[in-house]
Amino acid sequence: MRKLLLASAAMLGAVSAGAQAQQATQGQVAAPFFSGPAAQNVYNSGQALAGYEGAKFSAQTAPTPGTMVVRFNGRVQNWMQATASTNNSVATGAAGGNFKTNAFSMGSYIRLYPGVDAMATNGLRYGATVELRQQFTGIVSSAGAATGIGGATTTAPGLSAAVGSTSTATAGQTMFVNKAFAYFAHDNFGVFRVGQATGLAHLFDPSGYASASGWDGGFGAVNGAGPLGFAATGAFAVPYTLTDQATEYSNPKIVYLSPQFMGFDVGFQFAPGMNQNVGCVAANNVCATTTTGSDPTRWYNQFAVGARYQGSFGPVALSLSGFWEHASKEQFNTAAINHGGAARVLGTRYDDLDFIFVQGSLAYTSPVGLFTIGATYLTGDTNGGPLALKPTGGVKEHQIVGGVTYKNGPLSLGVQVNKTMSQGAAQLTGISQRNEFAIAAGGNYVLAPGLNIFAEYVYAQRHQGGFNFVTAASAAGTATRDGKGQALVLGTSMSW
Repeated sequence: MRKLLLASAAMLGAVSAGAQAQQATQGQVAAPFFSGPAAQNVYNSGQALAGYEGAKFSAQTAPTPGTMVVRFNGRVQNWMQATASTNNSVATGAAGGNFKTNAFSMGSYIRLYPGVDAMATNGLRYGATVELRQQFTGIVSSAGAATGIGGATTTAPGLSAAVGSTSTATAGQTMFVNKAFAYFAHDNFGVFRVGQATGLAHLFDPSGYASASGWDGGFGAVNGAGPLGFAATGAFAVPYTLTDQATEYSNPKIVYLSPQFMGFDVGFQFAPGMNQNVGCVAANNVCATTTTGSDPTRWYNQFAVGARYQGSFGPVALSLSGFWEHASKEQFNTAAINHGGAARVLGTRYDDLDFIFVQGSLAYTSPVGLFTIGATYLTGDTNGGPLALKPTGGVKEHQIVGGVTYKNGPLSLGVQVNKTMSQGAAQLTGISQRNEFAIAAGGNYVLAPGLNIFAEYVYAQRHQGGFNFVTAASAAGTATRDGKGQALVLGTSMSW
């Protein structure tokens, strides 16, 4: 009996200890670091190109047949910046007074990347990815009026709303869905991606950024992000490159990439509208899915087709790609403006979206590190920012983005230049056009797996005759006021 009691006590103790150990580790997983977020997984045959260290469309290795990998990647980024621009100080007249923004600011954000990747025993690769992003509050457009389409009044961007306390802003922040797509792929037929995701512009780029525009800091100043979003934006709103921008990936679409053959593959994408995650009880002038309505800047039935070549030649890796994209404009259903008359003003008619986008990059693995040089070029019927319709009679857009990066172990350095010529303000069609220039230089250093520190400098300038980049005014008689700005950013980025 005594032996039985002792054995029972030992067994109960082991069960209790096991329960405590299980409870202590519940919800926790110990795993090696996998290079951070995986928002662009495609698992296409031959997708990653040797020589491009940035060519990781997934942070993890592809699953083995019959297995599934569940991911929950994320990134927390914090930075401080000093900004000087023509929009830091605004005079609104004797009655309104003068206003000035603080040249120093700090910012932070979190992004989460839940997802799943799997492989069936027959070789089918499939999965899904979601990107959740922090939504900031307290930003409004409040710097004066400008004449809009059909004489409507709009407000200028870039000034902050009043905040009663720090908790007012933090309590109002939310998370929103930035990407949400599923994919399935096989060596025999390529890969299909369906949902809210990037298109050919980003998927054709082997670096995962606009060619040579990223230096692993998570920013890419000319390509968007920190300095441009946390400053008086009239001076910094240089048109973003098409690669991996919200206007390019926010609308649900279907994207296809073929298998690669001798380094070549082709791609196709289609989206029925600018945003099809909304519906209408009945067709009306504010319905986002109408093809005839009151918004002449809206497009629908977007499709693109293109091709790419990737090849490695010893220490050199080459990538070249290009595609053509088209979308139909919404028919502006306002008779007075369509057929002339007193209500007709400049900038109320627009052309279909129609452009060509090409990119190329060359990577060289040398004894002293990895050098990458690349460029993108966009030309056609667009206007400034990605996928904006060009006013009828306006000039075609030409945008060149080029850059050089260097990587050696934990250190990455880069320089990027952006030159854009477009119509700009629709009300100035036939009167003037917009010229914009930006240059950015930055570096990143990996302190430990997943932990980076980075520094970045950006300078931008904008000009259009008869346009005020402080008030966004472009009415008759408006005095020209250029937008100029520069920013220095220091920060940390933690990825898992």
